[in-house]
Amino acid sequence: MNKIIIYSLILLFLYLIIQHFLTTKEGLESNCTTPSDAGNGNSDGGCKRVATQQNSQAAQFTKRKMAIAKKTITDLMNKVSKLIQTEKIPTNQNTKGIETNLTNVGKMKQAITPDK
Repeated sequence: MNKIIIYSLILLFLYLIIQHFLTTKEGLESNCTTPSDAGNGNSDGGCKRVATQQNSQAAQFTKRKMAIAKKTITDLMNKVSKLIQTEKIPTNQNTKGIETNLTNVGKMKQAITPDK
């Protein structure tokens, strides 16, 4: 008898847990009523308004974040392009110096090699 009670309680709790995870708590598909709907006879008008308002606020938040990200990326690209322009002259000078050193190394090798 005790085993039957324990098994039934376990099954009851499993059913409640599964039902809890399978039901939606918020969103456009939830079944809810608000006090403003009682006078209308419309059971989902207020809930749809609330869900629509939440969705529009989320969309505005996303647009704001995207604009901030775009501005940040543009600022970083401008900084990089300025940095490239300022470092271009020293880099070109270093490149010319490296080329000169390579030609000098070749000349030194020729000067050091003994004649046959």
